[in-house]
Amino acid sequence: MKWLTREEMTRVLDAAKAASERDWLLLLISYQHGLRVSETVALTAANIVDGHLLLQHLKGSKAIIHPLLENEREPLQRLASSTTGRLFLMCRRHALRLFKKYAALAGVPSFKTFHSLRHSCAVHGLKGGMTLPQVQKYLGHRSGASSLIYLEADESESAAAFAKALA
Repeated sequence: MKWLTREEMTRVLDAAKAASERDWLLLLISYQHGLRVSETVALTAANIVDGHLLLQHLKGSKAIIHPLLENEREPLQRLASSTTGRLFLMCRRHALRLFKKYAALAGVPSFKTFHSLRHSCAVHGLKGGMTLPQVQKYLGHRSGASSLIYLEADESESAAAFAKALA
């Protein structure tokens, strides 16, 4: 499974928030906006305009605009107003290590990575009622084929279905 369950996501965010609001915000923004680690650490105050996050995804994806969500609006705007340059003063490797640290504290399996936050965004969106074209647009995918990966059954779902079939 490449994504975190909602419970795992909550535990990771809680662990980060207990240690550092900035670390929590780094992970929250990455998850809620489906960002890659390089996209998150590159954010500056200029990406925040009138309650929106202006995003330029990498890997040939489209530029998109997301409204700031309720739980991130105030802390992100506060951080942007007190920071010049990048919002998260770290390299991508440090952000990757932070995720691993908080995931371990939260009891999340070590094979889940920072990129699992992007997968989690998509899967939670689909399970919450978003359509595939909406996920495609939200993540900035140029092709719907890039979004199809999030419809695949994961290992735990497949195993549970097999166990049910044997019952």
